[in-house]
Amino acid sequence: MRKSMIKFSSGLALATALVSVSALASEEGAMNGDLANGKKIFTEGKGAAVACMTCHGPTGWGTEAMGAPRLANLGYPYIVKQLTDLAEGRRTPSGAGAVMPLFAQQLSDQDRRDVAAYVNS
Repeated sequence: MRKSMIKFSSGLALATALVSVSALASEEGAMNGDLANGKKIFTEGKGAAVACMTCHGPTGWGTEAMGAPRLANLGYPYIVKQLTDLAEGRRTPSGAGAVMPLFAQQLSDQDRRDVAAYVNS
């Protein structure tokens, strides 16, 4: 009985580790952003979109005084989804963040992926 429990526990731990590694690999594999362009947009802006760092800080960790949330290390898919939802009107923040839909609309799908890749690099 004890050996069965040990084998089961070992198998469960191995399966959990494999699933975790697989999920991480698929998230990283999904990142297809251009870091140089993402950095340029983040630090300089694009069109009517001001530089992301203006509100979110130079490292993307957010600016409490402006109410700008952290972007860094939230995950590539999450940032792409948020920017896309903002651009397509599925997300409408209030307060200082109310300008975000306008900014997100200035970015192409690829620009959004580039910014997401940069803030998660």
